Amino acid sequence: MKAELIKKLEELLRDKPISEIIEEVHHVEDQIRAALEEARHRHLEAEEELHEGSGEEAPAESLSVQGGAGADEKEAGRTEPVKEKEMESAAPEKEAEEAQEESTTESEKPAVMTAEELEVMERRFKELMGIFNDRLEKYKAHVREEEEKNYEEKKKVIEGLREIITGEQNIGQAINKFRTLQRKWKNIGNVPASKYRELQSEYSFEVERFNYTLSIIKGLKELDLQKNLEKKQKLVEHMKALAGEKSIKRMEMMVKSYQEEWEEAGPVPQEKWEEVRDAFREATHKVYEHLRQHYDQLREKQIENLEKKKVLVKKAEEISGLNLQSPKKWTKHSREIQKLQAEWRSIGRAPQAQNDEVWEAFRTACNKFFDRKKAYFKELGDVRNRSKEKKEEIIRKALEWKDSEDWKPATEAIIKLQAAWKEAGPAERKDEQRLWTEFRGICDDFFERKKKYFAGIDERYKENLAAKEALIKEIESFEPAGDKKADLERLGTFTMRWKSIGHIPKKRMDEMNRLFRKALDGAYNKMGLKEEEKRVARYKNKIEGMLSARQSRSHDLRAEQRALKERLRMTRELIRQYETNISFFTVASGSSPLLDEAKKKIEKARQEALIAEEKLKVIEKAIKSA
Repeated sequence: MKAELIKKLEELLRDKPISEIIEEVHHVEDQIRAALEEARHRHLEAEEELHEGSGEEAPAESLSVQGGAGADEKEAGRTEPVKEKEMESAAPEKEAEEAQEESTTESEKPAVMTAEELEVMERRFKELMGIFNDRLEKYKAHVREEEEKNYEEKKKVIEGLREIITGEQNIGQAINKFRTLQRKWKNIGNVPASKYRELQSEYSFEVERFNYTLSIIKGLKELDLQKNLEKKQKLVEHMKALAGEKSIKRMEMMVKSYQEEWEEAGPVPQEKWEEVRDAFREATHKVYEHLRQHYDQLREKQIENLEKKKVLVKKAEEISGLNLQSPKKWTKHSREIQKLQAEWRSIGRAPQAQNDEVWEAFRTACNKFFDRKKAYFKELGDVRNRSKEKKEEIIRKALEWKDSEDWKPATEAIIKLQAAWKEAGPAERKDEQRLWTEFRGICDDFFERKKKYFAGIDERYKENLAAKEALIKEIESFEPAGDKKADLERLGTFTMRWKSIGHIPKKRMDEMNRLFRKALDGAYNKMGLKEEEKRVARYKNKIEGMLSARQSRSHDLRAEQRALKERLRMTRELIRQYETNISFFTVASGSSPLLDEAKKKIEKARQEALIAEEKLKVIEKAIKSA
């Protein structure tokens, strides 16, 4: 509907001259303003509902759609003095029309527009009204110039009538000239309203004088004069009845129409002329007096409206200066501002001289409030977004523990994440419920699995113990195949199977681990491995066990790698220190116990360094595969 109204306004400005579209543009302008105001109200309600769940309210729109140069110029144009053939519509009819438009708008219930769509439409509306007002001002200036020219032309017509009456002897030529001047008078057009009555009176006098003179000269019959008298007597009655007309617009239009008919009615009997003339003048005076009283009352009403609007300005300024620190308070005072705006719209115009000033003060106060509210909720939205990011990170961490059966660390981690969730604060309403549902589901799944697991833990412990005892016997029966690499890989699978079996009764844990290590050592001995090779093999089994863990694998492996590199660095540093110390020994012959001890330490450190290097290869390979 709003887009159609904008399109209609564009078509009016494009397809028709300004003189033909003034009233229609004002009508379309009122419809657009009402539609934009309704759209802003619906946008506010939608954002308030959107933020209700997290304790905030959406910002209301500013009052800018009601103001602007276009609106002021439009209203100013509607309170100009009455001009010839340009009477404005009456207030009652306008109010009925606006009520019908509001009813139609309410029933249509347009879809909620975004703040960006409203801004684009309002900007286009202001551009079009700016074009209209520019053209209207040019048109008014042109009309004033034309009216002054018309005034001078009509003065010449009146002079021409006088010359005919006083100078023309030929009746036929006098009649032709008179009719020519009459046509010229009618075709000239409007004159300034301030000069209209005096000029019209002069013209009427000369026309009456000409007609009276002509009727005498031509010897008009008394019947013709009587018919003219009857016409003018009817016009007197019409003019008297017009004083009771309720529509100001119709009154203004008809009083001029009756005056024109009066001038065209022709002469009346001389003895009746002053009577009927005075009767018509008196009836006309009453009509104009009624119009004057109407506009006097209108001015008094505008002064009363000005005082009411000043009170609203003061209230709006007080609210816009409040220091509000919660969404509820902003929502409460937003509604107060909206009530002030609604009351403002119901009051009506103030006097033209003060209307723009008081409107600007009210709009400034309202805009200040809504600008501050917008900034407050923007900052609040940033906080909500940070809370959202925190909760998304909490969910990612919870997912890492969701399927863990390492119950103690997993339970501690989940509980810490639940505490972190409470500290994170609420996210936006549209995100909060979704995030909470997901996080709660993860936690519920974990604790439900834990509950089921511990419900049958004794039986599983027995099963795991039996499985580990069987695995130890399998290792004890291990016989090397002769391929060292393949045999080590077979032994490595024993470690992974051991870790995958699960928990056993705590009182048997140390015993079973000791038996497992003993069985592995027996298998390594069957292969004829050196002590260094055994240590590397054990380390490889340890790393493979870490790889089979269900959480933090990459983190743990890299921590192990850093620790191993540090031990290797320290071992190499120790070797250099021993070698430096040896260089200070000076032995002439034989051996030195200190020197021999130092050499043994160097050899041992070198073996440790070699083992550390082999372990680094193992862990680097594991990191790549993790």
